[in-house]
Amino acid sequence: MFRNPKGSTQIWLNDLGVCLFVLIGLTLATHPVVITASGQLMYDESIWLNTTEMNKFITFYFSAFFAYFLIVYLVHARKSNEKNR
Repeated sequence: MFRNPKGSTQIWLNDLGVCLFVLIGLTLATHPVVITASGQLMYDESIWLNTTEMNKFITFYFSAFFAYFLIVYLVHARKSNEKNR
């Protein structure tokens, strides 16, 4: 957890880190490349999901995560403002 000088937790920095981690994971998971037993990279389109299915998944996933991110950030900011009053 990151803390600013006033001591309040910066949740959005943690969520940003999670978002980047998930983005990297999705990129690796959806890239149609396999590593062979000999260590070579081989292009294999058969492991890739259908393009429309992947677009729906990514759109839903990031929309849901973005909504969660905004809600957590705004609720945390509102609670911090109430404590300071």
